[in-house]
This record gives sequence, structure tokens and C-alpha cells, in this order.
Amino acid sequence: SRQLVYEYDGGLVQVARQHLGLGPVGGLKVRVGDARRRIEQRPDASADVVIGDAFTGVIVPPHLATLEFAAEVGRVLRPDGVYVLNVIDCPPLRVSRAEAATLLAAFRSVALTADRDLLRERDAGNVVFVASAAPLPIDPLRRSGAGGRFPEDVLDRPEVVRFAGRAQVVHDGDAERWRRLAPPPDLPVPLV
Repeated sequence: SRQLVYEYDGGLVQVARQHLGLGPVGGLKVRVGDARRRIEQRPDASADVVIGDAFTGVIVPPHLATLEFAAEVGRVLRPDGVYVLNVIDCPPLRVSRAEAATLLAAFRSVALTADRDLLRERDAGNVVFVASAAPLPIDPLRRSGAGGRFPEDVLDRPEVVRFAGRAQVVHDGDAERWRRLAPPPDLPVPLV
């Protein structure tokens, strides 16, 4: 596959190249710049998958968590393309619920996967959202999540709607509200 990585921190890219062995890899390009600006420059229907895994501390930067950004991602995806977004959260899962509401407003199909203890609000960790204009393969995702040493639950769209509850969609003007939802900066996330 061909992969294009947008990394905000040019210094990090230099460190990776000079000290961590990031060199020429077939099909992989790294571009320095803000992911939102870079996504806005991409042509319509030009990606099969977009993966959001950007953090400032433990929170997704506000401008990458909004309905407007999700709409840009949807524009860039091909009709059956998939958006995968990683979020770090802790009880009472305010960030995850707000992001669920946001993605539900932007995409026809939305699922999420997370550790069972996290969804039961007993632990901190990652919630991974999967969103698309096309139907998602929920049953294979559930089988995959159920296996392994640390089983994860997979919620389909109706379950994500219940999970989101009364959470409000995040918009571009909501940066301060988004920051208030954030987990504590010293959140101890399990390293498993």
C-alpha cells in the first residue's frame, strides 16, 4: 500500500530519520505539517483509509476532533473508505462520548472498540472509532476484538448512539469546551 504520514513536528521527523532509522521505505512518505491543513489540500475521494492518531499530551488537538474536520475526512475518503480515530480517555468518558456524537453526525456508519473495563468506566485507555459512509464489517470486528489476551468490545452504530447519550457534537468554535472535557494531563494509561 501507499501511505502518507502528516507529522506536525518537523523536529520529531528529523530525530526519527537521524536516530531511529526512518529511511526510504517503499510506499511511505512523511510530510511535515498540520494534518487539518494537509487534509484540506487533498482532492476529493483520494484515500481509502484515514487514521487519526494525533495527540497534544493525552488529547486529540481540538481542530482535529470537530464535525468540520470529520466532514473534510469524509470528503477525502473514497465512497467505501474508512476513518479510524484513536482517542485516549478515562471515566466518565466525556471525550469519547463527545467524539462519538461528532462522528455520528458526520458518517452513516460508526463503530468503536475499547477495552471492556474502559467502557465500564473502571479504567483509562484508548477508544478507537471506525467511521465510514459505507456499512462497516461489525461481525468480523467483534470476532477480532474478542480474541486475544485483552478482549475488547466493539459497539455498532445503535450502541454508539446509546454510548454518546446526550454528549454534544464538537465544532470548530468549541476548542475551550473540548479542552475542559480532556482527561488529566498526567493520566496513567495502562501500557498493555
